[in-house]
Amino acid sequence: MSRLTEKFVQMRALSFLKDYYKEKYELEKVFCKDEVCTTSMKRADGLICFNSKKQKEHTVSIEAKSHKTLRNLITSWNDYKFALHSILPSLVIGFLSLYFFQNMAWYFTALLSIALVLFMTFLISITLMVLESDKYKLIDVVTQIHQYPANEKWIAVSKDSLNLTQKLKHSNFQTKDNFENFVSVCQSQRIGLLIISRRKTEIENEPGFSKGDFLDSYILKNKIKRKINNE
Repeated sequence: MSRLTEKFVQMRALSFLKDYYKEKYELEKVFCKDEVCTTSMKRADGLICFNSKKQKEHTVSIEAKSHKTLRNLITSWNDYKFALHSILPSLVIGFLSLYFFQNMAWYFTALLSIALVLFMTFLISITLMVLESDKYKLIDVVTQIHQYPANEKWIAVSKDSLNLTQKLKHSNFQTKDNFENFVSVCQSQRIGLLIISRRKTEIENEPGFSKGDFLDSYILKNKIKRKINNE
């Protein structure tokens, strides 16, 4: 059987989420369109907008991925951020330690300070990897969806992409497979995740809600406002 195309995933996600929000908020008027550009000329795969109890002009952005963009689903480490947060505190501690070692010979002071910096860097790195690892992971598709401002954000992926992702070799500090890493990062960043197959669409996790007026970030804002506000 042929794999799902990105266009299929995109349109299925739009249709599913339109019905999902219509039922959830008992809506009559919903704007729903694929390929909507922001004012900074970033193009969302889908945009849904409506008036809800939570937010006037409630916006939902969507990014769709298929097997052809498999690499966009794989986690990698934000080396710069991780190094900054592990080394900088260690250097501060190392400099402060000079005060306590000042009565020693200079070479003992230098040796102990360097040893302390290395030990603290190791300790902080292990702590961050174990307790805060999701904050230091990057996924291209997550970066993309954040380019489309909205009260709620969704990533839709084809199920066959996930099957491939689990088999794909990719270095990581942890033993979790790529799919678990992907889901974990989506959850930590409050992004909804749809798993789409040819026969059904499943919600892996729902997005968090961010209050604010995000509709002005899109070039079709006036058209959308007229549609959902009867203007």
